[in-house]
Amino acid sequence: MADTEQLKDKQYIEPNPRPALLKSQTTAIEVPWGTGVTKAYVTLSFDSKGYICEVFATAGKAGSELQGMTEAACRAGSLLLRFGVDPKHLADAWAGIQSGSAPAFAGEGEKYFSVPDAIAKVIRKAME
Repeated sequence: MADTEQLKDKQYIEPNPRPALLKSQTTAIEVPWGTGVTKAYVTLSFDSKGYICEVFATAGKAGSELQGMTEAACRAGSLLLRFGVDPKHLADAWAGIQSGSAPAFAGEGEKYFSVPDAIAKVIRKAME
């Protein structure tokens, strides 16, 4: 266990400030949830240099377990992006996470296994 004095001396880093104006793009997709599918919207925001600096998503109904988990993942992801973490690492961490009994299929044969998996695929596509 860490000594209280050591914790007081710890130097933490702060995230980069959020720019006042960002360009964003939203992708509508269907993702598996429970025994069916639900509509999800993934929004990526880009800074003035074109780098992804925020990720937001909505899925399920407001106040639902699905929306709460989706919001938590996006808040953490956006914070990491503000610290300068390469979005590729978020995509790698979220890709392949499964929920529901079967993947949801999108256009062009794309399979989404969960909301995090869908967000990972949207990030990867934006980075192409």
